[in-house]
Amino acid sequence: QLFLDPWTGQELGRRMRGDISQGLINLMPFIYKLHWTLVLGAVGTITLGVIAIAWSIDCFVGFYLTLPTSLGGFFRRWKTAWLVKWRGGAYR
Repeated sequence: QLFLDPWTGQELGRRMRGDISQGLINLMPFIYKLHWTLVLGAVGTITLGVIAIAWSIDCFVGFYLTLPTSLGGFFRRWKTAWLVKWRGGAYR
């Protein structure tokens, strides 16, 4: 934002929206920018987009790897891969 004197047009001050150094009033806009762009502008947006695409691909690969290799008894074998063994150890 730019603050001008209405009579002379002289610049009285400036402030950036979401600039955390301006006080706690800008905390929420700062958190919003941090969430969407890592406060890096366009570079942050692209970075988060690439990470989101990689994470989505990773989820689909993980889902594919849980599917049984043979089709005989598909759901019976697939169910055991997704069940949690509460009494089992950390190593499977």
